[in-house]
Amino acid sequence: MCHAQPFMLWVGCGNVESEAPAEPAPIVWHCFTVAEVPFLARLFKRVNAAPELSRLNSTLHTILSGTDGINLVSEP
Repeated sequence: MCHAQPFMLWVGCGNVESEAPAEPAPIVWHCFTVAEVPFLARLFKRVNAAPELSRLNSTLHTILSGTDGINLVSEP
């Protein structure tokens, strides 16, 4: 969780299973960012999460791409 107000902004992470589980495969993680804007805020267009979500995506990409041992791949 990065912040909770005026909307929840967070980073999620999960592993991606190989389609051929009998073969040894590298561990692949999927990291993603999420902005959860409350229903009424979306309804009345009071909150625009796009700029902060974009900034968090950029920050996450910078951190992961600059870390040894991490190889960025396309989305699963």
